Amino acid sequence: MEVERVERERNYRIFCEKHRPLKIVKELEDKDRQTVDEVYKFAKVIEKCNEIQNRVDAKNYKLRRVTLFSK
Repeated sequence: MEVERVERERNYRIFCEKHRPLKIVKELEDKDRQTVDEVYKFAKVIEKCNEIQNRVDAKNYKLRRVTLFSK
C-alpha cells in the first residue's frame, strides 16, 4: 500500500505483489539498500571501536605488568 499526501489529504493506492509499478519497486529496493548500508556502516564503527579498546587494554596491561615487576 502506498500513501501519498496531497494538500493534507491522504491518497491510498493499493497494489497486489505481482502488479506493483516499477517505480514503487525501485523505491522499495533503494530503501532496503540504504538500510543495509546503514547497518553495515554501523557494524564497521563498532568493530573499529572494539579494536581501539583492545589496543588500549593491551597497552594498559603491559604498563601494569611492567610496573608490578619493577617494584
